[in-house]
Amino acid sequence: MSDTEVSSVAPDHREHGWQRRERERRETAVRFMSLQEQMVAHLGGIFSAAIAPPKNDLLMSGRVAIPESGLWTRSWKQPFASVEVDAGAATGPVFVAGGAPPTHQPTLTNWLGPNNFALAKGEWRVLNMRDSELTVLANPGDVLEITVYARPRQPGSIDSSVPEPVVAAVANPALGADWSWTSPSYPVMVQSAFSQLVTDAVVLNRFVHLVMTLADGATLFKGNPYVAITASTTAWFSLGLGVFRATSAAGAQDSAPEIWLPPGTVVGSQTNLDPGDQWENVVLSYVAGPC
Repeated sequence: MSDTEVSSVAPDHREHGWQRRERERRETAVRFMSLQEQMVAHLGGIFSAAIAPPKNDLLMSGRVAIPESGLWTRSWKQPFASVEVDAGAATGPVFVAGGAPPTHQPTLTNWLGPNNFALAKGEWRVLNMRDSELTVLANPGDVLEITVYARPRQPGSIDSSVPEPVVAAVANPALGADWSWTSPSYPVMVQSAFSQLVTDAVVLNRFVHLVMTLADGATLFKGNPYVAITASTTAWFSLGLGVFRATSAAGAQDSAPEIWLPPGTVVGSQTNLDPGDQWENVVLSYVAGPC
């Protein structure tokens, strides 16, 4: 029998008392630490399994019908990191937030914050936001497709809707004044416009510009003047997306500028008018823009 085999059974006469005590202390410590490590690993595994996201990373996926209150919420034990929202069937804006419902009525202009997002109707977006509670505000009865992930996704967006034009009739201004229209409290793009200028008998060449002015008074856009409009004339002016510019003594047509207008932008004419000249029959159309 070898020395190793003898010492594994019992210490022989060559092991002193202090050596035996040290060996036993080390063996006890090793057995205790092994048990402790096993318990920590076991409990850690249970905890990790409780908070870990599913293998497919999916916390929720399906259709959500907005209740009569206009507010839908849901929470999870573990935080989510990405939310996919399809508002293709929505009838108005959709507001998405991480955390508790807001205390104020949201709009496209006041819905601000790192965890707050606003979608136009018909829009699809992937939102990277981290929280354990999800809040969605939309028109009651709207049905949205919502998917919630535990891990971030590549952000993206698609507008799947066909914009619905809004027609606005502008009141006739006073004699000798230009017409103007102020855009609503969300981004819009003017699609078309029509107006007529009736000049008095005073001999004067009138030149018409289309002007867009921001709410702070800064000029956003000013078009080139059209053909001179003379005395005692009724001339029409028409704008439309994709229309080619053409002018004559009877008026002009031109392409509408493809510009998303910030809220409060003033669109109108700028003309060297005589006090007896009159703008009339002003009508324009626009569509709501991105949030």
